[in-house]
Amino acid sequence: FEIEGLERELTSYYEEKISNENTQDSAKRIIDHAEKVQSTMKIFKEKVIAHHSIRLEQNITDSFNELIRKKNFISTVQINPSDLSISILKKNEERFDPDKFSAGERQLFAVAVIWGLVRTASQDIPAIIDTPMGRLDSEHRLKLVKNYFPKASKQTILLSTDQEIVKDLYDQLEPNIAQSYLLEFDDSLGATKIKEGYFKT
Repeated sequence: FEIEGLERELTSYYEEKISNENTQDSAKRIIDHAEKVQSTMKIFKEKVIAHHSIRLEQNITDSFNELIRKKNFISTVQINPSDLSISILKKNEERFDPDKFSAGERQLFAVAVIWGLVRTASQDIPAIIDTPMGRLDSEHRLKLVKNYFPKASKQTILLSTDQEIVKDLYDQLEPNIAQSYLLEFDDSLGATKIKEGYFKT
């Protein structure tokens, strides 16, 4: 009986040892596979970003050139896939310093980036644009009204002051407007009231 007991203990010991070794081997294999998967996913992510950044570059470039009054002012917007920084090239492929943009051109470039993102996205993204024409001259305001606002998104909200979208511009936008509201601060209530309609100056 003692021999049988020892045999059982020995068998149990070896079974446990083999099981532990298999578990360790499995764990090692899992770690190895996980590292390979992470490496593959990193490469895949970089390729996906690079692929989409090429489309985004073209869409931002096209959007900006549609909004700016200077014809083909820039030739290419480049996006670095690793840090998503933006570079701008002029027609002669010379780098353009964005700090040289006027205040209005900076505003238009910001709009072009948003418009480029919407054009690149597979879904229609709602857009809320606050004081959209603050620093723009009349020609650039007209370009926004004609070229951008009707195409920005199926759901676009413009938050405008009475000095931005004035009567003539409002009349041009009106066929694309679903609803207009006027936000007025009521001193007696100490709150903003919402009325249907739009101030036309």
